[in-house]
Amino acid sequence: MGSKRDSSRRRFPGAETIRASGLSLDTGYSLLADETRRRVLEVLDEGDRTTVAGLAERLEADGAPGLDARRASTALVHVHLPKLGDAGVIEYDDQTGEVALSNTGRRLLRPGDGRTAGTA
Repeated sequence: MGSKRDSSRRRFPGAETIRASGLSLDTGYSLLADETRRRVLEVLDEGDRTTVAGLAERLEADGAPGLDARRASTALVHVHLPKLGDAGVIEYDDQTGEVALSNTGRRLLRPGDGRTAGTA
């Protein structure tokens, strides 16, 4: 696995990429302004579906300051996942707790990736 808290090394999208993903600049920058949301997007970009519990454990393992799995889970459920879901960047089922990166999220993180071309 990668080093703890290396999300600052990832280059996140600029204005053109945010627009190309279908998000407004305000929405895109608002989503990416928060370190926890950036880390959630990175984790989801690494694999398929996961659960809220899986994300929370990953955030704790990555060494987010003051964030144990219980606190991470609470923050994910009440703040971060609804915000990312409302923007269409993730697919989040609050009944099952399943979370996945949406095609919009993939376009945001990987512009020009042929796997998402022409999909909603």
